Amino acid sequence: YTTLFRSVYHAEGLYEHTDKTVILTAQNKKQGIRLQEAIKQADPHAFVLITNTSEVIGKGFRGGN
Repeated sequence: YTTLFRSVYHAEGLYEHTDKTVILTAQNKKQGIRLQEAIKQADPHAFVLITNTSEVIGKGFRGGN
């Protein structure tokens, strides 16, 4: 993932109070599909939320410093 921008957070699941890892990433569609496949192999029960966006602004993105 050469253009993978991500933040990794450590969290606690509210239902079972277990440790969780949250990854926030912005990718193009092709990279997203590859990431979904990798997640499915690593943890078939992982919770994945995917959303489309029209613009990302910030360091490393269009309009960012």
